[in-house]
Amino acid sequence: MAKKHRQQNLPEIKKHFMDSPWMYIIPVAWASVALYYYLKIYPVSFASVSALVSRSWQGAGITDILYTVHYLPHILLVTLFVTAALGIGIALSKLFKLDFDDPYVGAVMKIGLGFTAIIYYQLFTGLMGLLYPVTAAIPLLAGLAFALRSILRHGSPDDTPPVQRKESVSLLVKVCGAITVVFLFFVLLGALTPETFYDSLNYHTGVPLYWVQHHAITPISHSVYSYFSNNIHVFYGTGLLFGNEITTKLMHVAFGLLIMFALYHWSRRHFSREMGIVAMFIFISVPFVPMVMWKTAIELGLGFFETLALLCALYYVSGEKQNNRQFLVLSAVFCGAAVGGKYFSVYSLAGIMAMLAAGLLLKKEKITGILLTLFAMSAITLALLVPYLARNYAWTGNMTYPFGISVEKDINSVVKGKVEEVNDPAVPDRSLTNFLTLPWNLTMGKQTQEPMSGAMLLLFLPLPLLFWKTDLRIRLLALYCLVYYFCWFYVRTYFRYMLPLMPALAILYAYYITVYFNRKIIKTVLLGLGIAASASSLNMVVVNEMVSMDPFRVVLGVESREKYLFTSRPTYPNPYYGVIAWANEHLPANAKIMFIGESRGYYSRRKFMTFSTSDFCPLIQLLDGCKDADEYRQKLADEGITHVLVNMPEAIRLAGYDLLHFTPGQYKMFLQFWNKYANEIHRDIADLSIPQQAIRSMREQQPAWWQNYSSNPGNYVYLYEILSPAAAQQPRHPPINLFLLPQLYPQPRWHTLSPITTNTSK
Repeated sequence: MAKKHRQQNLPEIKKHFMDSPWMYIIPVAWASVALYYYLKIYPVSFASVSALVSRSWQGAGITDILYTVHYLPHILLVTLFVTAALGIGIALSKLFKLDFDDPYVGAVMKIGLGFTAIIYYQLFTGLMGLLYPVTAAIPLLAGLAFALRSILRHGSPDDTPPVQRKESVSLLVKVCGAITVVFLFFVLLGALTPETFYDSLNYHTGVPLYWVQHHAITPISHSVYSYFSNNIHVFYGTGLLFGNEITTKLMHVAFGLLIMFALYHWSRRHFSREMGIVAMFIFISVPFVPMVMWKTAIELGLGFFETLALLCALYYVSGEKQNNRQFLVLSAVFCGAAVGGKYFSVYSLAGIMAMLAAGLLLKKEKITGILLTLFAMSAITLALLVPYLARNYAWTGNMTYPFGISVEKDINSVVKGKVEEVNDPAVPDRSLTNFLTLPWNLTMGKQTQEPMSGAMLLLFLPLPLLFWKTDLRIRLLALYCLVYYFCWFYVRTYFRYMLPLMPALAILYAYYITVYFNRKIIKTVLLGLGIAASASSLNMVVVNEMVSMDPFRVVLGVESREKYLFTSRPTYPNPYYGVIAWANEHLPANAKIMFIGESRGYYSRRKFMTFSTSDFCPLIQLLDGCKDADEYRQKLADEGITHVLVNMPEAIRLAGYDLLHFTPGQYKMFLQFWNKYANEIHRDIADLSIPQQAIRSMREQQPAWWQNYSSNPGNYVYLYEILSPAAAQQPRHPPINLFLLPQLYPQPRWHTLSPITTNTSK
């Protein structure tokens, strides 16, 4: 479809004061001022980027690039997942006679349907205790068969795409495309690096790994994360059944790439190729997007389903096809898949409901029909959440455990058995002043824990506010963004919670820059400012990647995976990998390790028990009801716990969370047990890296400092075996009792426990 034909959708410019050419000065002036102040706070310094890259590349040669072949199995596996999802989507589309107007966007929606089917299949089989590679392979093989059948019949996995005329794009738009590719290069580099992101190792992969090891989706009483709506985590469990953390990281990258694919083709289909390129550029230029994309996180999984729900709702409201009720159902299904991934995706549901109501009112639909539409949308969406609500009710008696909403405590959560107000992040200032000024303050790094939104969102903010006589879909899209922002603002102003909105904002801004403004000079100036903003974003992304991951050497195989994971970095504190790698190799297959001071369970290949800072320590809970150390040892044996891993530096770092919540009686009994039954079998100390100071190894580069550091027992990770009663009777030297160190406890707790230490039996 030619660009000229597409732009016929744009209403004729009418005589209105908002359409005056003089009004164009406002967004240009705003963008210029905003970028000026932003660059004063976050200047572009490619010298630092160059230095970090060159230091990271040091020791690597061109031939080391061949090592990247090592990652092809992971890339192939994720490609098979996507292809299988496409095949399932094709089958479901034919079964329910779904008709998509564009084969490219339709392909993404079919993949979304396939992902949804795979997730809920895995959820139900997992709840039944059938989480095995054989059962997981059934829908994947079926999907691959459907995709192959479609290819053999039609020559492509879907209907033959229509022939599209080539559209010329301006030089600046080509630059935007090139910058997009550069961003994606660094995303891929980060995705191929072993996972070190704390939340990923704790629960984005830690919880699915626990389920995989137990072949069932079960409650983890000591991890609140297992009670969340877990659609994305269930999907990652599929990846872990056949791959590892690199597979799951690439699965998250795939979500981001599919979003960009949908942005481009939806924009090109309805407006122009330039709009599609700029939409991708704006999306990837928000620094937090690539920073999250290269992790095993959930935000882009949510964004994928929310974006598909939004596009389907736009198809429904616009009424482009006669039988468009299918798009209402699809929108609800995708929205339900998102809410089933995280409760905060109700923001998207609220935005779509508002958009549907407004669109149908403008089309003069009857109120009863509008209400029925909204009811159908919400009912289908919530139906996909029912499995989690029912699961949690069966497990705990509370459908939304560990969360609740009340007037007294706002959003509350169960923390160590008590209902407390969620304060991370804190309840936002909900004043009108903050509502209006937060975009500026957020961008400039004020009033936020995550100052990585970049300048792009602020630069183009006035466009939908000033120029609202546009295509109906764009006006509805602006309404969606406004309602989403309001929900986000009112509940919690944590920037990552708004990340799934970025695709919608990218479409909105790209429309104005490339389609609405028919004056080349305005388009050129705005694109130029956007490119300048993206330079700062790219600088922020690369510096963050180098400091947090220092990826080049390990990705190219110059540094081993083991040494990399054995080394602490600013965002990877106190790793336990050296000890857990030893345990994976030397402990029997039926061993079960209790972690103390360590909640990142992912890298354990033996069954493990850990706990979050919001939960009680299972090792202490098991003391309840015990009469003596011998009975306590038997309770540990009944739980299958054979070993205890203590990450001392991490336990000290987290001591303020009261991880070791002993009562005096429990503490006395535990110390007696420890002296009698604990036997140290291995210890190790992690190396330290400070990439921003060109230090890759404190052990090798700072020997004097390292000698002092390594002489402190509090800097080691320890592995203990729990002796049998017979072995405990044999003569031996009890290990150093680290639980006597006051650094492990907050001061009030230690005040109650310290008297016990003077009477502890030796």
